[in-house]
Amino acid sequence: MDETKTAIPQGSWVLVTAANGYTGSHIVMELLKRGFKVRGTVRNLASGQWLLDDDFVSPYAKRGDIELVVADTSVPNAFDDAVKGVSAVIHVAIISDFTADPNIGIPATIEAALTVCRSAARESSIKRFVFTSTFWAATMPTPGVTDVITNLDTWNEAAMQVAWAPPPYEPDRMIPVYCASKIESEKAVWKFVKDEKLPWVVNSVSPCVILGDIRVDQHLRSMPPRLLEQLYLGNTEAVQRTPAMYYSHVTDVAVVHVAAAVDPDVSGLRIQVLAHSYNWNDCLDILRKAYPNRKFVDNFLEGNPTLVYEIENDIAPSLIQKWAGRDWISLETSVTEMMNFIVKHKKLQ
Repeated sequence: MDETKTAIPQGSWVLVTAANGYTGSHIVMELLKRGFKVRGTVRNLASGQWLLDDDFVSPYAKRGDIELVVADTSVPNAFDDAVKGVSAVIHVAIISDFTADPNIGIPATIEAALTVCRSAARESSIKRFVFTSTFWAATMPTPGVTDVITNLDTWNEAAMQVAWAPPPYEPDRMIPVYCASKIESEKAVWKFVKDEKLPWVVNSVSPCVILGDIRVDQHLRSMPPRLLEQLYLGNTEAVQRTPAMYYSHVTDVAVVHVAAAVDPDVSGLRIQVLAHSYNWNDCLDILRKAYPNRKFVDNFLEGNPTLVYEIENDIAPSLIQKWAGRDWISLETSVTEMMNFIVKHKKLQ
C-alpha cells in the first residue's frame, strides 16, 4: 500500500498531550516530519519552550506548524479549546504524582483520560483517537512465561489485585497502582467511545521500556534512565526487580503512535510496541563496548532471563517498516544514546 495514503490529510492539525514529555516530544517530531501540524498541550508554556527551540522543531515552529497550549487534565473542560479544529488526538499525558494509594492514583488517572475524551467528543473535526498505554497494562512481565497477549481481552489482573489490596499503602505498591491506573484509564477510554457512539477510530499504543534519544535533562526523571544510571554506577540491587524487559527506542514508539493516528488500515487495536527482550547483562555488554576505559560490574543475572510472550496480531514491526522503512532500532543504539546523555549531563566519570 502507498505509504502516503493517510486517514487524515497531510497538513491536518493533530493534538498531542504532554507534547514536551519524552515520548510526546518524539511523537511531535514524527508528525511534523510527515507533514502534519501539531498542537501540543503542556502544563505551563515555560516547560515546553525547549521543544520550540529544539534544533529539529524550531524551523517548523517558525512557520507556524506547531503551537503549544496550556491544558491540565485535572481541570474539567480544560481541553475544550485545545481540541478545536484538530483531526486526531494522541493522548500521552499521565498524572505527574505517582502514589501507592489506589484510591487516589487510579480515579485521578481515569478522570484525566476522560477529561480529554469529553472535550474531544464535542469537536466534530476529530476522526482518530490514540491512547498511550503500556505493556504492563496487559501483564506483569515475567521471564519464561509463554502467555498469549490478545488484542482487547488481556489485562494485568495480578496488578489489579495487588493495587486494590487492603492498606497499608507502602512504596512497593506504586508500580501495581500505576499499572492498575493505566488498565482502568484505557478501559475507560474504550468504554466512553462505545457508550457515546463516537465515530472515532481508536487505537492504543503500549510500549514496555522506552530507551534512546533524550533531548532535554528534564526527561532524566523517568525510570529507564534512572535504572540505567544505577547499572552504570554498579548498583545492581537497584535493578534486580526487573531482570528482563522488552525495550523499544523512543523514535520507534513515536512512529507507531503516528501510524495509529493516521494509517487507515490501523483501527480498533491495542498495539504492543516491543522491539526485543533484553536484560541487564545485555546492557552491561553494551556499556563495556561504549566505555572501554571504565570498569563495570560483572554480569550478575544467571540463566539469561528472557521474555517470550506471544503477541496476537503483532503489527508493530510491520508499522515500523511501513512508516520508517526499516527494522527496529537496536538495543545497542538505544542504550548507548541514553547513557551518553546521562554521562554528559550528570558529568559521570
